[in-house]
Amino acid sequence: MRAGQGLVTLLLASVVVFAGVRALPGDPALALAGEEATPETVAAIRDRLGLDGSLVEQYLRFLGSALTGDLGESTRTGTPVTELIAATLPVTAWLSLYAIVVAVAAGMAAGTLAAVYRGRGVDAAVSGLSLVSLSVPNFWLGLLAILYLAVGLGLFPASGYVAVTEDPLRALWHLTLPALILGRGSPPS
Repeated sequence: MRAGQGLVTLLLASVVVFAGVRALPGDPALALAGEEATPETVAAIRDRLGLDGSLVEQYLRFLGSALTGDLGESTRTGTPVTELIAATLPVTAWLSLYAIVVAVAAGMAAGTLAAVYRGRGVDAAVSGLSLVSLSVPNFWLGLLAILYLAVGLGLFPASGYVAVTEDPLRALWHLTLPALILGRGSPPS
């Protein structure tokens, strides 16, 4: 049952993404070719990308390519998108793992404090702080943290990444601020 719901959700998401991209103003082939391109060049790009077919044909081609792992090429670099994803996947995995550790540690500490001091001021403070933490969106808190903790106070690096295999401690340091923001909790979706 859940697998079927997941497939329907993925299919609907793919329709929304496809429709959203196609609803953008302008001609994608002309944007890729450039304003000074000849009509022949634009037509060749349209043909290569399958943009000369109907919307249904374009969607089915998009879906077929996505299902076979062909996500196209970056319009900026020409690099296959799957290579770009593969290159950034380890960073995402390390950040996710670190954020989970932060979330578990913070949740256990807050839960223990609230349980030990149940019905007292500490319990109310922990509950209030948790509510405030859940109410602030990650992107907003992240921007404020970069502005004040990284740029203003210089406590954390403001950007960049160091590979864990290169220097584990520096990598951990670079991931700390984003992991704190992501691990502090966010509203359930």
